[in-house]
Amino acid sequence: MWGFKCVDNECKKVEIADYNDTTSIDVCRLTCSDDIGTLLPKPSKKIEIIKKTTPINYFNMTYQVVNDHEYWKEAWERFQKFQSKKLLIPAEKLKLGKDLIVNITISNESLVLDYSIYEGYSLKVNELNDRIAVNINAENYYGARHALETLDQLIVFDEFNALIVILQQADIEDEPRFKHRGISMDTSRNFFPVEDIERTIEGLAMVKMNIFHWHITDAQSIPLDLISRPELTRLGAYSFDKIYTADDIRRIVRFAKIRGIQVIPEFDTPSHVGEGWQNTGLTLCYKGRI
Repeated sequence: MWGFKCVDNECKKVEIADYNDTTSIDVCRLTCSDDIGTLLPKPSKKIEIIKKTTPINYFNMTYQVVNDHEYWKEAWERFQKFQSKKLLIPAEKLKLGKDLIVNITISNESLVLDYSIYEGYSLKVNELNDRIAVNINAENYYGARHALETLDQLIVFDEFNALIVILQQADIEDEPRFKHRGISMDTSRNFFPVEDIERTIEGLAMVKMNIFHWHITDAQSIPLDLISRPELTRLGAYSFDKIYTADDIRRIVRFAKIRGIQVIPEFDTPSHVGEGWQNTGLTLCYKGRI
């Protein structure tokens, strides 16, 4: 049977019979190096830790915030869901540790999301006699949301001992290095269902990116259902089931905003005139022909 041991700030695979202090790869990565191997991206300002872990009570993780609006509730439900995905055994077989209590403090309750907001945060983890206390301080919801992302990365499953564990002590300060951090997705040339778009946005949120550039229309297709011009979609979509409705758009924008991500749409009109514009009388030029 094999395990992992921290040797010269690297996790080395070893036979368990050879060492008494072998552990799982996730626990080793959490405690082996000074900058914490589980954090992505690496915090830009400060990392101070104690390289020991403490088990937490998977069934009693709570948060406290003054203005507990729906974004907080959904962000916390997402955090708890991520913990459940780490388990390699049924939850009822877990050994219990200390309760985890997360205290969140923000100075600005605005939910406006644009380039002007400050996304930095501080995160402190301390083991007390009866609980694990986590204190998050940020200017706004979005910075605090990033802190929850970091907290999630500080919690791992110890498969050797059937425990969920966290660092005994951590002091982290972080802020993004760049205002614009994102990707572009082209749904005109390649249609993606709403669930696939949400999965992409989820991946962006996990590494604290903040922009989803949605290249939603082009000459190849118009999958956007425009209430004022339904003929563009009728003529321009690949098929009747490859369309984004107004409800789909609202769903995606809200899903992204809860995760701290702006949706920036790109509509290529009236240039790149192609599918959807034929026989509409809206343009003199269709696919380059006059």
